Amino acid sequence: MRPLTRNGRAAVIGALGFAALALVGCEAIFTFSPVSFLQTPLTNLSPDELGAFGDDALNAGDPAAMQAALDAVVDALADPDITPEEAAELSLVGGSLAIELSGVGDLLGEVLTGELGLADFADVEDAINSLDIDLDLLSDGADLMVDANEGGAELDSGELVLGAIGLIVNPASGDLESSACGTIAADEEAFHEALWGSLGVDTDSDGTPTTCP
Repeated sequence: MRPLTRNGRAAVIGALGFAALALVGCEAIFTFSPVSFLQTPLTNLSPDELGAFGDDALNAGDPAAMQAALDAVVDALADPDITPEEAAELSLVGGSLAIELSGVGDLLGEVLTGELGLADFADVEDAINSLDIDLDLLSDGADLMVDANEGGAELDSGELVLGAIGLIVNPASGDLESSACGTIAADEEAFHEALWGSLGVDTDSDGTPTTCP
């Protein structure tokens, strides 16, 4: 397996740094405190209000508040009366919450501080399996991101990159290569393109990295 080039490794840091900033850079719509958030009857909120509370929970960085927001989003998405537009926006919020709660931010942090260098698929797999990352939450978050993108929500490049990380990690094993190098579903192409493009990794005509075996 050919390792990523030195330029590719530098691009990893830049891309993941942008992704980390994208997670916390959303502007809060409501004044938020974790205590008042958890006392709010979330089932009484409209989809727009719930989405705003989800964004605020992300900004506050409170795990209990984020989990409450994610649970409420999942319930709201199951409501047959929700509109496609509302579902897309809530899926984006839910995806961001699940990915943040998964703990993948610890991986981003180690890359940004230089504690972790990513040279190839094995490095990424080792990092994921050495950290306390909830792979099921990461995968669920990625699926919500795909739903959001398909529904017409506007995802920025950082959100696409984070979604792609969830898509290429097998939640059962932490394996990366088989998912990253397998057949890419049409609704996931934008995520793969964002990830590999930001890393400076060349791809084949099928959209898989040329570093695949």
